[in-house]
Amino acid sequence: MILHWDRCTSTDKTIVLNRPDIVLIYTDNKKTLLTDLAVSLIHFLPKTETENITKYENFALEIKNIWKLNNVVVFPFVIPAEGAVTTNFQKYFENVSLTKNILRVGQNAVLLQTRIL
Repeated sequence: MILHWDRCTSTDKTIVLNRPDIVLIYTDNKKTLLTDLAVSLIHFLPKTETENITKYENFALEIKNIWKLNNVVVFPFVIPAEGAVTTNFQKYFENVSLTKNILRVGQNAVLLQTRIL
């Protein structure tokens, strides 16, 4: 497994959005996970998730062809500012088979940063 954090990735074609927050490459099954982290208000959550997926579609296709991967998944890691978990988030979460601990860490980080002093 290879992990890139906040790093530009070169491609054959010029792609403006080539720096997702996390790129996780599974070398055993040639699968890659592109993750963009975001915090959003609950009202704007579906829009934020959709934007995070669509802005990396071209990049995902390009690295799939260059690296000869079987699958590239764009995972929008969007947590509401209130810290709640939505059904969309759980759907994305199950598709990439991550542990539930990551969810709790993300929720804690959001809640600590939005705390009013």
